[in-house]
Amino acid sequence: MDNFINAITTGVIDSIVFAVLVYLLQIYRYWKILKSKFHNKTFQGFFKQAPGDSVQTIKLSVKQNVIQFKGTGTIDNDPFEGELIMNPINLKIGEGFHYHKNSEGYGFVKVIIKDDDTFLLESPYIQMTDENRIGTIIPQAFIWRRKK
Repeated sequence: MDNFINAITTGVIDSIVFAVLVYLLQIYRYWKILKSKFHNKTFQGFFKQAPGDSVQTIKLSVKQNVIQFKGTGTIDNDPFEGELIMNPINLKIGEGFHYHKNSEGYGFVKVIIKDDDTFLLESPYIQMTDENRIGTIIPQAFIWRRKK
């Protein structure tokens, strides 16, 4: 009977230790791959089709696998904010959302972290026409580059 109880106790303790180690490893990965590189950093946003002039200034903050951002458009000064939720297994890809504060604009975003200085974002939006209230999906892509 003692052997049975010892085996169960050892199995439970081993499982708990393993779970704690996996959790700590994941927290380290979030810090190493995301937080140490992108927390409190400023990026400039460019249209993918016209990468010459910056159209956005973006400030990032990181909490585990969520990158929160706030920014303003350099053309219209329309502030926006949102979140990018990075895939916990592959922290280089993610999805998220953004919304504009002074308008009804919002969008859903797909993101790839190309390198430590570059984010690639796809953020289509729906443009409504007044005639028949049918929306058209407008593809839109941005490149965020670390501000030097």
